[in-house]
Amino acid sequence: MRTCLLALSVLLVASWSASAAERVTAEDVGKRVGQVFVGYDDFYVWVTQTEYAPGATVGVSDEGRAYFKRKEKFRLNFGKPPREVHGTDGQVYWIYKTPKGGKPELLFTRRKENAPAHPLLLVFALGDKMAKAMEKFFNAEPVEEAVIKDRTGKEAACFRLTITLKPEFFKKFRQEVGDRRLLPADPRQKWTIWVDKSTWLPRRVLIGRQTGARSEYSFRQFHHNVGLRDAIFDMPRPLGVEPREIDGGK
Repeated sequence: MRTCLLALSVLLVASWSASAAERVTAEDVGKRVGQVFVGYDDFYVWVTQTEYAPGATVGVSDEGRAYFKRKEKFRLNFGKPPREVHGTDGQVYWIYKTPKGGKPELLFTRRKENAPAHPLLLVFALGDKMAKAMEKFFNAEPVEEAVIKDRTGKEAACFRLTITLKPEFFKKFRQEVGDRRLLPADPRQKWTIWVDKSTWLPRRVLIGRQTGARSEYSFRQFHHNVGLRDAIFDMPRPLGVEPREIDGGK
């Protein structure tokens, strides 16, 4: 009898856990992620960026480190020494590149609409607004459970969230956020986000575009509330490189 009761209790717990997981919605995930991000004044995280050409199964990867500080200060370095850097102090968005065999260039824009911005800026800047955005502006597929592995083979249990921006709300969403540099220029994108169940931090982001090209970002080692200096988000002034303003739209 005791064995039967034990088996029944295990079955009930398992059934409750499964049904609880099924009840998790996109808004639930967005709210929990937002609660974590809102507690961070700043953070940095290691990033692996992989770009896939349309139809390709193997992509080109880069290792980098992303920095974020409230309100919307962002920097992302790739390479050692950095060969490509994206950054913004919240007012000016800039990109520093050192093409292989070419001259370094520094591009910047003060304009808001259609200005180029790295997709991770959107992920980080909207962290604490994610639940509101999910409800109003996105079509969300049912949340699924998934297990992902990092580059060492260690597994992490995640919620997998897939969203697409509603075309009718694209303009309204840009106005709601305020800074249009934080949004992709093309609303016809499908975003899949893997959120760690234990930390409620994003572990992987996959962006699929209408062209068939894909961008994937994997994160490891979040370090938060570390007192990042404002100066690291300022546009650099490398010797011999003349900053060039690019048209970010009107």
